[in-house]
Amino acid sequence: MRRRFIQMLLVLLGLQGVVIAPAIGQTASTDALSALRESVVAVRSRAVEDARSNATLGRERLGSGVVIDGQGHILTIGYLVIESEEVDVIVSSGATYPARVIGYDHATGFAVLRPLLPIKLKPLVIGSSGKLVDQELMIVLPFEGLGPGSATQLVSRRSFAGSWEYLLESALYT
Repeated sequence: MRRRFIQMLLVLLGLQGVVIAPAIGQTASTDALSALRESVVAVRSRAVEDARSNATLGRERLGSGVVIDGQGHILTIGYLVIESEEVDVIVSSGATYPARVIGYDHATGFAVLRPLLPIKLKPLVIGSSGKLVDQELMIVLPFEGLGPGSATQLVSRRSFAGSWEYLLESALYT
């Protein structure tokens, strides 16, 4: 479980979007990217008024998350929702749904959200970052309203220490 959790973090780490790596020999088509966008949501939160994190992160926060299962659970980077009093999920249609933080892993910096209302969301198929090789093409895909996707390449793997006290032993650098 922890290994899968770390792999999912690599999807979100510092990118505020989803990193997609086509299989070797394939290219990412417009149709494939459109289908992937259905799994990417916006996460908007407001921290409590006296939250210590407001000084560095602001009270209003906005980023991306990714649907990880058929129950609609959403994986996002934890600093978006730490000390939050309100969390909303925005889907590709523009509809907004309230959500609850149901998990936060301090070791990886991940948070898991659950929408409070039923939403039909398509989960992203999670692969293995272990299969990626240096210089492999990847796509950074944020929520549609937060910017366009962009192509990048894997440069290296090495540890990453987040200033908010977590450590990734094998983070992907692009």
